[in-house]
This record gives sequence, C-alpha cells and structure tokens, in this order.
Amino acid sequence: MTHQSIYQKLVAAGCEVDSHESDLYAKATPDAVQLTNGCGNRTFFVSHDGSQWLELPFAYDPWWEARRR
Repeated sequence: MTHQSIYQKLVAAGCEVDSHESDLYAKATPDAVQLTNGCGNRTFFVSHDGSQWLELPFAYDPWWEARRR
C-alpha cells in the first residue's frame, strides 16, 4: 500500500485546497478537519471572506516536487 501525504488525501477527498509557497491551506470542512486530525502543526484561520481554513506548514507537495527537479 502506498503512503499518501496529507495533501494527497485532501485532494483525493475533493477538499478545497490552496497554498502559499510550501504551506498547504484547506477549507475547514468536516472532511478536511477529520483528515487532518493528528497533524501536529495544523492551525485554523479565517480568510478575508470570512470562511474558516486550515493551515498545514510545509505540506504542499507540488512546491517540494518543483524543488526536487
């Protein structure tokens, strides 16, 4: 069985994600909150439009993949 990163799990579940450099953001839906339970550095924040999001530092896989090339 292949290990999935938290980014891969969120995308596979259809969660809305965004990023800033290596930091992963996910809209704080019940699915996203459940999938990220246990992620040590997870924090919540409110975006400019009033919606709640999760921040997962250094968890945005595409940023890291681009640096490995």
